[in-house]
Amino acid sequence: MTDIEFETYQGLKSAKKAARNEIYGFEDSVYFKEEVLKKYEGDRDYQIGDDGSVQFRSEWGFRSYRDAEGIICVLLGDLGNNFPDEELKHWKLYNIHLDEMGITEYYTDFRHTLNRIVHFMDVLNKIMKNKIKLYYPEAIKFNSDSFDDNIFDLTHSENHLRFLKKVINESTSAEELEMKIVTLNCLVIDSINIKLLSKLLDCLDGNLKYSSSVLTLISVKPDGLNDEESKHYKSFIRNLNSLELLKRFLLVDDLHNHYYEQKVITIKHFENSRDEFYEFIKMEFDNFYMWDINKQDFDNRKYFEQKTIDITEKTSSLKLLNKFRNSTAAHGHSPKIIAKMNRNLGFDGSNDDYSALFIKLLSQVCWDIEHICFERNSSILIKEYHDDWFNDALDKLKNKNESKFYFDELLSLIEDIPELFEEFEKQLIEVAEYKKSDDDFIHHFGTFIAKISSQINDRAQIYVDYLVLKYKIEPILVWSDCYDIIINSNQISVIFVEKIYPLLKDSIISTNPNEAHLSQSLLTLLIKKDISKIDIEEIKHILADKKIYFDELRPS
Repeated sequence: MTDIEFETYQGLKSAKKAARNEIYGFEDSVYFKEEVLKKYEGDRDYQIGDDGSVQFRSEWGFRSYRDAEGIICVLLGDLGNNFPDEELKHWKLYNIHLDEMGITEYYTDFRHTLNRIVHFMDVLNKIMKNKIKLYYPEAIKFNSDSFDDNIFDLTHSENHLRFLKKVINESTSAEELEMKIVTLNCLVIDSINIKLLSKLLDCLDGNLKYSSSVLTLISVKPDGLNDEESKHYKSFIRNLNSLELLKRFLLVDDLHNHYYEQKVITIKHFENSRDEFYEFIKMEFDNFYMWDINKQDFDNRKYFEQKTIDITEKTSSLKLLNKFRNSTAAHGHSPKIIAKMNRNLGFDGSNDDYSALFIKLLSQVCWDIEHICFERNSSILIKEYHDDWFNDALDKLKNKNESKFYFDELLSLIEDIPELFEEFEKQLIEVAEYKKSDDDFIHHFGTFIAKISSQINDRAQIYVDYLVLKYKIEPILVWSDCYDIIINSNQISVIFVEKIYPLLKDSIISTNPNEAHLSQSLLTLLIKKDISKIDIEEIKHILADKKIYFDELRPS
């Protein structure tokens, strides 16, 4: 084994030894010129992240981050961990010492976080499009080419990202920080589609888009106002602002799910109950308003309060972002505003490392957006809609590439309504037969079966022929899939063992230690599940003089 040493701030160190903890320095930083990545660009077997990380199939990979413009940084131990010698030699050619980097070039890379924010905004848009179609059929009346039906308008996101992804370092000024935060606010808060949310809430009850104080003002409007007085009065009647309007809409969305209690219902049942639901929403928000102004209690008050608190907590960073933007817009640059932002994010008020401040704010904004997205995944389960979506996903799975995306779509549908799989299993097998020569399909099909094995239990074993096909491409991943299938099965079929047993006998003596370890682990699991299915003496004979990882496979 080649012992390749890399430059660290403590001198040359072996990556392999650091990975095995034979020397101190697993977490030592190692710096490379960005050109090291060119070898992998354009090769579909490699995935290169915005942060400079590299993943080769499922065989090896590592985390990294961009420490300076044109420079990426990797932990020494990660380099030595399952990293082929020939790759270490390649990376050694681009290894540089810390002294070769200009100190003013240092920066914290946050492109990955920004991409996550935009990704989850886009995912939320897609989730809510389905919900709008279901919950607000009236929306079709105002949905036109000139009307955007996305919750977040991402039309100008690329322009915002272009500025936000620029280097921020120790020399960044307070004014530059403020511009970053204002631009981040434009990307997230200003992109909230107020027009859409207002119209959707109007479908239920126009009062939903007002605060309690505005509703009180509306309720006490005096008669006999002249034109000037009426104009002045109307100036106080304003919708909730963008973030507060979004929070109100999220609360209504939660009420939809609460009202139908995640039961599978038909379109007919849903349509018959729509008017009742609208009345329920109007009544409950009227009750909530009366509680807010004079503490008049009602049955669902605790539910409303808890949901309101939850939504407020999970959007607190968005509120902080918006407050900072509004304060700077009103008062211009102010050290007091930045000091307050520091304290809100857990820093000392005098902190002037604006890169750290911005990164903390950015990560918390990302956290908020992700949680909003994750919690919108639940919806009323309409049987006919799920049937249509399942058929559509099957059709795309058969006729398009990107198998993983459509398998993930099927998986989410089955998680909602497990009975769907049994109903569509015959069609899925027909698609699998049609696509069995497609390596990408077979790869993701095996993973899909493993994931749903907890729901279909023993029936997952009938797909063993496709796992055998996957073995020819990725034996390690096949044993991972089989492990899940066996764990979730009550009884192991003879046919299943007959199909995988010859392959297991090859894998347990593989020169790839990961394959040998995982296949031996699978054999051990089979022995524990049903020892009668495995010829223990034959296995022990095969493993003679080979590395044995599990006691069950050792000679007595």
